[in-house]
Amino acid sequence: MMLEEQKKTTSHSEEQLTRLAELYRGVSILLWSVPLYLIFSVQTLFTSEWKVFYSSYWDLIGTLPATAAAVCAVYGINLMRSSQQNSNKLTKNLEEFFVLLIVMVGLSPFFYWFSQMPALRHFAVMVFILILVSLYSLMVLSRVIYRIAALLGSPSLRAEAALFMLLNNAILLLCMAGFALYCLVMMGAIKYKNLLYYCAYYQPRFQWLFVLGVLLPTAICVWWLWNLKALCFQKILSRETEMADLSSEEAPPLPSSSQEPQKKDAAP
Repeated sequence: MMLEEQKKTTSHSEEQLTRLAELYRGVSILLWSVPLYLIFSVQTLFTSEWKVFYSSYWDLIGTLPATAAAVCAVYGINLMRSSQQNSNKLTKNLEEFFVLLIVMVGLSPFFYWFSQMPALRHFAVMVFILILVSLYSLMVLSRVIYRIAALLGSPSLRAEAALFMLLNNAILLLCMAGFALYCLVMMGAIKYKNLLYYCAYYQPRFQWLFVLGVLLPTAICVWWLWNLKALCFQKILSRETEMADLSSEEAPPLPSSSQEPQKKDAAP
């Protein structure tokens, strides 16, 4: 009996280490694919011709960098989904982030097509949708990082991650609102005095201000992904498989059967 129990505990710990290793690989891939997607998107959108990837005969080459970075992010998040950590909310956030990344993979070529033909309204609408989806995906990534920090780290790390998530969400909401307002003014949907003239005149400044606004939440996400990667690696080396159980926080505890007779007896 003792040998059987030892075998069960050993197999359970090995399974937990395997899941932790998959989580480590997924976080590592996201650590590189998220900033690369931002770099490739900005470079593709703000330049009319690629110096390295552009070819006059194969126009699809210009669509590859941003699309490849999004595909790598899909692979990384799929590894994190397969790790099956003990958190229902983390699973839901991972599923939501996975769907958003699939949408970004499909829409990423429009960055390049819009840079080549900005006069086409259809391309402009697709880029508008893609940027909003990308900003919202960073908000979902912030929730994913918070859930993983709550599973792997201490309560102090969890509180710090909660503050980070609130900061990121506030910055991203401002970026989404400002970007939507700017696009509506440029398309003529909102007309107020000389607002269209000022938006057209300061357009280059607004573009780089928007990039800087997105750069801050992305940098915070990358910094936290690096810390979570190091934390996962430390747990793998020390073979520490215990994680915080968040299932009790996601559902209120049910009253036990032993407490029900006491309540009945106490009633008059």
